[in-house]
Amino acid sequence: MKKILAISTIILLFAFVLNAQIVDEIINERNFPNNRNPSPATPPVHPNPQFPPNGMHPQHTSESTPRSRHYYNRSVIINSALAGLPYADTPAYALTDAQKKDIINTINIRIADYEEALQMMKKTLSTFNGREIDSSKTSESATNEHSNAEDSKKKGESKEMPVNYEGEIVDASKAILIASNKDGGTATAFIAKMKGKLFIITNAHVMLSTSEVSFKTIDGVFITLNNAGFISQNKDIYLIPINEIPAGSIALEIVDNISDEVRIHDEVIVCGNSEGGGVLHRTLGKIQAIGPDNIETNCAIFQGNSGSPIYHKKTQKVVGVISHARVQKSPNNLTQHSMRQDNSPIKSSTRYFGQRIDNLNDLSPLSPTDVITQLNEVITFAKKYAYIRDFSASQYKSLTAGFDYPDYDRIAYAFIKEMRRDNPSKKAIKEFYDQTAKLINNEMFIIKSKKLSPYFKDDVEKIIQVFTKMRDDFNSMAKSPTLR
Repeated sequence: MKKILAISTIILLFAFVLNAQIVDEIINERNFPNNRNPSPATPPVHPNPQFPPNGMHPQHTSESTPRSRHYYNRSVIINSALAGLPYADTPAYALTDAQKKDIINTINIRIADYEEALQMMKKTLSTFNGREIDSSKTSESATNEHSNAEDSKKKGESKEMPVNYEGEIVDASKAILIASNKDGGTATAFIAKMKGKLFIITNAHVMLSTSEVSFKTIDGVFITLNNAGFISQNKDIYLIPINEIPAGSIALEIVDNISDEVRIHDEVIVCGNSEGGGVLHRTLGKIQAIGPDNIETNCAIFQGNSGSPIYHKKTQKVVGVISHARVQKSPNNLTQHSMRQDNSPIKSSTRYFGQRIDNLNDLSPLSPTDVITQLNEVITFAKKYAYIRDFSASQYKSLTAGFDYPDYDRIAYAFIKEMRRDNPSKKAIKEFYDQTAKLINNEMFIIKSKKLSPYFKDDVEKIIQVFTKMRDDFNSMAKSPTLR
């Protein structure tokens, strides 16, 4: 009898090993670890992204030309030109003809000096980074920009944000939020305005936490959330509607259409809770590539940047949300050779991506509370499969500790007790196979009857697939002629 059991165990083991990796990935990698951190403090590598060790970040060389910190103001120049003229303290009506002539001669000399200096300046500025510049076009462009700026000011429609002396955006960080959960996980989110409504935007995998995720501003203000939210079915995006912008914060605009407003090599800023330190770091870079769902950037990204906005400097709008990285641990010879080429668009084996948000059209309602509830249900379903599988792998000698499954424990302990007898009955072995198959069937019926978000559909279907194979194997062994 034990020989029969050994043969059936081998058959089961062979089938289970083929399917083990699928469920283990769902439990351990596909957003469902036991202690789920919001990010888990790191953007995942597609399809189960994990961040590289510190230092493994794309090389980023700035091509920007150093900016002069000296500014020229027309009123300052005029004042300096008139300063120190003779008879400055004498009222105009009291000047003699000789004094007036003396002043005019002095002014003419200064005009000649300024004309000479101006020509030298034009000559110096006529080349920029070794490229000749058409001064007429430059002058025309400057005139148009000045005119547009004046028109904007008159209409009160200027949307330009304050900048520092290097021309970098300094206000965007006021929209950034630090995300955290009770398990110590940290990530990033931001406040944005979409179609006239206010939202907190972050990654879906940030919200996939077994404990509540909270958000606070850089001023330490916690945001009270309505129990409402929307999750994308095909992108790593989650939106939480809010009623108002917290004090001291702002809402970022979302770019309307990337194809019309954004170009490759445009400058971007990623600001977020890098390395989970509870402080915001900005990393500057450029857009490397644009696809229908993703944006690739060479901004230096760290753990905790999940949910960070990709801020487009030219339009001053958000073009994407940092989501994952791709790490090629052992590039093949072709890849290594190509990356060494001067014209290669890919310079590193670590690449960083964000999800496009301008074409987001697959949102479905899923509140933060329901995220936690449904996530735990899917995790439990996956663990039940693994629990039965591991018992079979132990040749029915031991159950995995740390998981409570009383319905199967009752069946398993009765079987263990029976198998310790010198001559286990065929009836008891058959009943164990039958009961296990029926329990599996019942578990699949329960999970199918739950109204889970479509977001979890793929994961549930994968578990059902391997669970179905396991049930069929137990049914086949229960009908084995050796047990009659």
